[in-house]
Formats: sequence, structure tokens, C-alpha cells
Amino acid sequence: MKVLLIKPTSHTDGITPPLGLGYLATALRPAHEVKIIDGPKVYLNRRKLARILDTFKPDMVGFSVISLDLYLTASYLKLVREVVPDAITVVGGPHPSADTEDTFYNYIPDLDYAFVGEAEKGLRMLADFLEGGEPGEEELKSVPGLVWKEGVEFHKNPPFREADLDTLGFVAWDLMDPRTYPPAPHSAFARAFPVAPISATRGCPFECRFCAAGKIHGKKIRRRSLPHLIEEAELLVKKYGMKELHIVDDNFTFDRDYVLEFCEQLARRFPQLSWTCANGVRLDTLDKELLIAMRRSGCYALAVGIESGSQEILDQVKKKLTIEKVLEKVQLIHDTGIKVIGFFLFGFPGETIEDMHNTLRFSMQLPLTRAQYMFFHPFPGTYYYHSTMRDHPERLRALHSSFEKIAYIEENMTASQMRWMHRFAFLRFYLRPRQLFELVTSIRSPGHAYHIMQRILRWMVIS
Repeated sequence: MKVLLIKPTSHTDGITPPLGLGYLATALRPAHEVKIIDGPKVYLNRRKLARILDTFKPDMVGFSVISLDLYLTASYLKLVREVVPDAITVVGGPHPSADTEDTFYNYIPDLDYAFVGEAEKGLRMLADFLEGGEPGEEELKSVPGLVWKEGVEFHKNPPFREADLDTLGFVAWDLMDPRTYPPAPHSAFARAFPVAPISATRGCPFECRFCAAGKIHGKKIRRRSLPHLIEEAELLVKKYGMKELHIVDDNFTFDRDYVLEFCEQLARRFPQLSWTCANGVRLDTLDKELLIAMRRSGCYALAVGIESGSQEILDQVKKKLTIEKVLEKVQLIHDTGIKVIGFFLFGFPGETIEDMHNTLRFSMQLPLTRAQYMFFHPFPGTYYYHSTMRDHPERLRALHSSFEKIAYIEENMTASQMRWMHRFAFLRFYLRPRQLFELVTSIRSPGHAYHIMQRILRWMVIS
């Protein structure tokens, strides 16, 4: 069976290999022919997709869907029906996992199948069954995480979560060669190019009300074995010439001993390799000994989710952090010689303009190299999605658009106030001599400068 896996083009700042599709390709390839289309990288549009569909003629087309790409995916699926009408259509990823019925009934009614949770095992089983003909009811029921419709009847199998992540193998790097990617990593900056993302863990035990990670990947944190992780790092360094790795896990530093051993092995095997946790780690998992080990092994920057400068808001969103703890840990990271990037959100339910000003003042008080101010989005699967949809649907807007656009407006403020606050925060933080110097001296090439300017213009103008 010929399978086409697609990451739709979204309003994204980072253009990095889609690890999720890479794992799916690895699961499928022993028995099926697979092609990956990374939409942001190839500037995918309907004309390009039609040409790919007509040339490759896939038997199955799968899309990885985040909430921001839902409308675009629906449009692309209609195109699939036009160009290859007999192809089986499948979606997976965060949005279908968090709100499956909504995906089928309100956005993509003619979809064949969806997956909730992790689809490596299920997609391979489904492809095997389909290659043998029309799957029977018992076969479909045996596919973990599979969702499908029969008329108005809706079927949803329990999700799959692999306990032994080593059995998933490595990402199919040859289908998305990291050497061919532009200098636009997830975190915007890197010490050395080329860069590759890598994942070591899945799962999240925390209860933050604005995040659905625990629902999508489960509450239990699962880890690859260190030999398996280091072997993939070696592949990326030796075969693909990577000079830097970006760990994309939400909870990489959760197990202190695991990280210490990782640092020891990485420092011994690849002393020139730099690395960073670009997706953010929890501050309460860090201590001085751990940070020193990370620094010595090549870690030069850490992104951390701070979210707000108001203790009341932190308590409300169940971040389980105190302002004092943030001050202590960020200063500790800085003193260790590791750069700190802070993530903040504006517009939480119950937040005021004064709370936002407090967040800005707090971010400027911290020894941060960079700060990223984003608008709060009540994404499907989160506590806030269900509470706002139920209690205040009139306040939702542009949820399936982009991070730099306002998705939710509190009763006590306006969209123009929020846009002004967002731009003011960006300018106030970065138009300081130290931050401006750091920003300019971190640019590595004309191509890198181009992507940085694109990001700045998008966040300053479009919001």
C-alpha cells in the first residue's frame, strides 16, 4: 500500500522535521511504501498537493492535525477526494485525540478514519487490514486508538500508548533529511546549525488547565532507554552531520537520574555537540547539580514555562509554581551559565490588564535572554476549553487560526487592548540594550536573519 503522510502548512515560526510522522513512517515501512510531505518546509498549497497526489497516487492519505490547522486540513481532505477519490483518509494528532467527535461531525464529515493517542501500532494494523480488502468489524475493533463512523453510529477504540518506546525504533530520517531544513528551529535560535529535534519521553502527570498533553499522551511518563536515545543522537551526528540537538519533550528533566546519565554519556561521546530543551521544562525539576551537568554536556539554553507574573493566575491555572520559586530557579539557571527563555501567556480567564502588566514587569525582572509572549488558547482537551465553551462561548474567537491571533477575550477587556499589550510587551522587553545585543549577536547567517525577521513581523503585525 502507498501511504502519504502530511503535515499541513500552518502559521508556524519553526520549520523542523515532523517527528510524529517520522515515527509513523518507521512503523509502516516494513510492509508499505511511505512518503512524507512537510507542509511548512515545502510551502504546501492546494496546487502543490494536487500535483503530489496525482503523481504519487496514494492508497492512503494521513494528516497530522493540530487545532490551528483544522480548517486547512478539511480543505486538503476535500482535494484528496477530488484527485484520488478511492484513497483512504486518516487524521491523527492533538486535535483528533482531544476532540474526536467534533473533528468528524463539525469539520471533516467525509473522513474515513481517525486515531486518538499514539498511532504507530494502530496505523500499521489498519494499513495491513486495508491492503487485504475491506476490514471487518472485528478487525476494526482490534485496532488500538481507531475511530470510525458507520452511518450515524460512532466507534472509538481505546488509545494506544507504547510502554517500551525503544520498540518504536528511530524516526525515518531519510524521508525528512534534517540537513535540508532551513535555519528556523522551534526556538528560533541555535548555537550551531544544522539542528535536529529529538524526543526522549512521552506523557505528562501535571494538571495545568491550559494544556492537554496528559490527555493526549497519558499521565505516566515513559522514557526511551539511554542507549537507544544516544544511538539515535550518534546517527544524527555521524550520518547527517548535526551540530546541535533540540529536545522537544515537555518533561525531559522529570527524572533527575535519567538526565544526569544522559549528560554523562553525551559529554563523553560528543563533546562538541550543543543541545537545548526548546519546548520548555518545568522549573521545579531543576537543581544546581543537574544544571551543572547539563551545562558541561553542551546544554547552553533552557526554555521554561512561567506563564504569568501573578500568583493568583498561577494558582488558578494549576501551574503549581510560586513567584518565589520562579525567581529562585531562573536565577539558578542563569548563574550556572545557561541562557533562559521564558514563555508567558496573556488573556487567561479572569485575568486583567493589570495582571498582564505584572507579567511583563516580572519577565523584565528575571535574568531572561529572551521572552515569548503568547495569547492564551483554550485548546480542545483542556479544562478551559470545556469551561469556556460551556459558560462563555461568545468570548471565543479564532481558535483554529494561529498562536499570534487572539482566541479568547475576557469580559473586562477588548481585542485592541490585548493586541496593544502584546506589542508593548515585546517592544518593552527587547528594546533594552542587553536583550537587543543578545538578539543581534545570536543571528548565525543571512538565512537565519530572514526567518527571525519573519517571526518578528508576524507577531508584531498580525496579532
